[in-house]
Amino acid sequence: AFLRRAFHRALAPCALSILSENINILVDGILVGQRVGTDGLSAISLCVPVYLILCVVGSFLVSGTAIQASKAIGRRQKERSQQLYHTAIWACLAASILMTAAGLALSRPLSALLCPDADIRPLVREYISITLIGTLPKIFIYIPFWFLRMDGRTRLVARMMLVMSVGNVALDFIFLYPLDMGVAGAAWASVIATAAACALGFFWLCGRESSFRMGRACISGRAEWREVAAAGSPSALNNLLQTLRVLTVNALLMRAGGSELVAVFTAVNCISAFSLAVVDGVPQAASAMLGIYAGERDNDSAALLIRREVRTGLLCCAAFAVAVISGADVIALAYSLPSGSLRFAMVCLAAGMFPALGCSILSGYYNISGHVRWANAIIFCRVFLT
Repeated sequence: AFLRRAFHRALAPCALSILSENINILVDGILVGQRVGTDGLSAISLCVPVYLILCVVGSFLVSGTAIQASKAIGRRQKERSQQLYHTAIWACLAASILMTAAGLALSRPLSALLCPDADIRPLVREYISITLIGTLPKIFIYIPFWFLRMDGRTRLVARMMLVMSVGNVALDFIFLYPLDMGVAGAAWASVIATAAACALGFFWLCGRESSFRMGRACISGRAEWREVAAAGSPSALNNLLQTLRVLTVNALLMRAGGSELVAVFTAVNCISAFSLAVVDGVPQAASAMLGIYAGERDNDSAALLIRREVRTGLLCCAAFAVAVISGADVIALAYSLPSGSLRFAMVCLAAGMFPALGCSILSGYYNISGHVRWANAIIFCRVFLT
């Protein structure tokens, strides 16, 4: 009964956090498609790999330190958990500075690599450049996203992500319609909203009620860094393989049918991102508790928690599947796509959610319990091999 209550208290804010994060992708796609047209929608899709690379770095550094910190808490090693928190902050700061400088210097060849169509390439470069300017908040936001949940303040994570999504929607309307900034407006809306949410998250994380404190003491040994790298590799691999998948599919669609097919793929990707609120939200709601149980070696509680994840996740998958299949034509209309163009894709997306949920639960468990190779193998098969 205790586990059920604790899990359900964490589930709704965690799912809402992921949902809020992906509202940015959905709204950008709809508003740009309506305002700029298929070229603007295609440009956003072609720029997704750049955003995902930032996610690779942020998730690798922060999830690795956070998982190790949760195990340290389970073992009553408070000082080590603080060191891991400091490590996440300083590592993310260094990575943000390097990626911003390198990305802006290489924005021209990067846009040429992502977009073979010379007509759309200026839009792609514009969006990439603005996204790279906002590298720091886009990487740093992972820190309060993980560590506030570990601190037992999951609702604050949901509020932080809600600020990001609502702010992005509001700024999208302002930048795209009254100011008529085009694709650049959508990019600036995302950067500014993410920066505001990140600042709010750190305000809570650095407050009096927080268990974590700012400091300079970081982990230094090679063995400790290997543990962090191993724990962070599944989350980073997930984002990396998504990047490769988007690059591959975009290239195939550009050759087969040009920007119109890429626009359809963008719409499917946006709805697929929403499904992550269930597929990834259910396992993430249990991740902090599983990490503590792994540190305490409480296998019975871990098994009960995983069974609860499966039952709740299947119900949520069924509800989402019904919603997207019945609303396929409405979704196509919102993206200015032909009626019926998304029906088959929505059926496939709905069917794929159920095995994806099982893969996500298993990979999360294997990662936290120390079987990182199994976690990475499952992620590879789920995200890229198919």
